[in-house]
Amino acid sequence: MKGTEIFDPFTWSESKKIITADHHHISGLANITYCTISSADFAALHYHSDIIEIHCIVKGQRTILVSEDGIMNEYTALGNELMLTYPFELHETGNHTKNRNEYYAIQISVRKDISLLGLNEEYSAQLRNELKALPNRHLKVGHTQISMLRTAWNFFTLGPQPDFYTGSAYLICFLQNLKYLEPAIKINKKHIYNPMQNVFTFINENIDKKIMLQELADISGYSLSHFKFIFKESFGITPAEYISLQKINYAEKELLNSDVSITELAHKLSFSSSNYFCSVFKKILGITPSEYRKMKC
Repeated sequence: MKGTEIFDPFTWSESKKIITADHHHISGLANITYCTISSADFAALHYHSDIIEIHCIVKGQRTILVSEDGIMNEYTALGNELMLTYPFELHETGNHTKNRNEYYAIQISVRKDISLLGLNEEYSAQLRNELKALPNRHLKVGHTQISMLRTAWNFFTLGPQPDFYTGSAYLICFLQNLKYLEPAIKINKKHIYNPMQNVFTFINENIDKKIMLQELADISGYSLSHFKFIFKESFGITPAEYISLQKINYAEKELLNSDVSITELAHKLSFSSSNYFCSVFKKILGITPSEYRKMKC
């Protein structure tokens, strides 16, 4: 398993904005990125030297594959969750990143010979050690942490150069909060008890059926209205949007790895019609199922 080191260039487009170190000149901060993706956003297998990378998902869903002891493990981060990758860890985004999502990505240097975000040597070392010692890479984030990150981004992008110092202060607060965050629900680990874990398991096991929100609410133990509220607050998307994402993720694999017709696939996933299936597919991925299938040629 071999990857290369990737250095993303300065980018300023409607859906992706990347500020590089040679533009912000903030010690210890490499790239900082804000994305609202509604089309392909694929990152091939790569690593970052001396950098901890944090993907904080505001809305939607993002899948990241990380090489751990030579095995590629897949993590799916939903809204109000974040994922960390550590120095020299091979990782990629796979083929699931075309889902509509909003996220921030921050690259923090853990080199010992530079100050971190304007902190002195003692506090730089303390923050670096805290980041490297986090027991979990997949964490839940709250509105407070996302607000800190959004405010830091706004100071980096909207204010004059002196405001970069204020942005750094908000970013430091965000980073220092990470040690207090709880691990995210591991969707694929069935032994972890959680009302929402049972919901995820049911969806995964019944992806080929028409899934009713009331039955998901019953599984969670909440009323329907409270279930929809809790789900949206926890993951940044509605239960219906999550179900659609999982069905389209399944459809992606079928289109690339089998010769099933689009009509058959729509029926298999319990869509009311192939036209509706194509409409949902294009809304999520930005292309039609037919166009997507051509990608395997």
